[in-house]
Amino acid sequence: MDYEQKLELAGHQLLKGRPLTDVQFEYFFDHYCNSGEMPYGVAKARSGDPYNWIDDKISKEYERLNTVLQVGARI
Repeated sequence: MDYEQKLELAGHQLLKGRPLTDVQFEYFFDHYCNSGEMPYGVAKARSGDPYNWIDDKISKEYERLNTVLQVGARI
């Protein structure tokens, strides 16, 4: 499964009020840390909660992805 597929699954899951699994969290934690998107202080839980940061990031990315797909479907 690629990033967008995992994002779609995780976003749908969060939308339904279900938390990420440990495997999903580890995948997204590694992805966002390695890409430099997650601030260092959040990754180390000094300036923020990595769980909340990842939940917020996935929710925003999922919304963006669905908007792009909806616009593409209308074209």
